[in-house]
Amino acid sequence: MIDETGSHVEHAKKIENIRQMAILTDVTKCIGCEQCVEACQETNHLRPEQPWRWLRRLTDLSAARWTTIVELRTEKGRRFVRRQCRHCLEPACVEACIVGALQKTPTGAVSYDADICIDCRYCMVACPWEIPKY
Repeated sequence: MIDETGSHVEHAKKIENIRQMAILTDVTKCIGCEQCVEACQETNHLRPEQPWRWLRRLTDLSAARWTTIVELRTEKGRRFVRRQCRHCLEPACVEACIVGALQKTPTGAVSYDADICIDCRYCMVACPWEIPKY
């Protein structure tokens, strides 16, 4: 195996026969409509954080908002980027959770059980993407 610079990687693991699901997003097509956010909340049975969401744009992740859209301004105009859990192959948040509230499922998803969570916030510290929020 080689890394980004082309040098040999001794410590890399060979990952075989992993059948995991993924979400592929073409960010060049995103118009910031937040339908993906609404679909995530509906699919995961999450309550809307505010019934008046049109008053301000919610960009922070939380226990009730697992997907969000962030607007970026560039020289080429506006771009929208979806922020959500990346469901890492070896999620640091799952390893950091001392009570097992975060688990990696066989399909590759990182799942969260609020009934088990003790709000220690170790997962927040461990995640390099700053995804878990309370």
